[in-house]
Amino acid sequence: NENNLRSGTNTFKPNSQRPLLKTNEPEFPNEKQLEKFTEFVELVKATGVQGLIDEFAAIKGYNIEPFVTNAHNAHQPKNRYKDIYCLDESRVVLSQREYMRDYIHANFVKGPPFINDFICTQGPLMETIVDFWRMAWQENAGYIVMLCELVELGKKKCERYIPSGIG
Repeated sequence: NENNLRSGTNTFKPNSQRPLLKTNEPEFPNEKQLEKFTEFVELVKATGVQGLIDEFAAIKGYNIEPFVTNAHNAHQPKNRYKDIYCLDESRVVLSQREYMRDYIHANFVKGPPFINDFICTQGPLMETIVDFWRMAWQENAGYIVMLCELVELGKKKCERYIPSGIG
């Protein structure tokens, strides 16, 4: 059947009643959240990209509270960038507790102004692809949103962590 996708010996049926993973249905925004989003869209339309660049430059110098990055510092080979930190207080801790096996460069992001809680993680490195999928399974991720291309401007940004085709 062309509506089925094969993965090893299991068959995934997209139109079946029972999902393979329990998903978290997204909450829909309330009226106030929609109003705030509409204001933001109007601001972006009015100021353009340069307005966003100027706003980012203004907050770039903002002093934040000290933060702890011990796990990040102890696992440098698993970090794509040295200057993008994985904060200890909100990091995702993988359930398997072997040496260097509970770390993934990923943090929980919760609360306002976001409607849904989510995990923000780096694009997987070759040596962290298995950890990435362990995290997705452990945390029961309903969706995965990739915010970069595998290669941008000739520079590798992320390993291919999903198949490039069906089959």
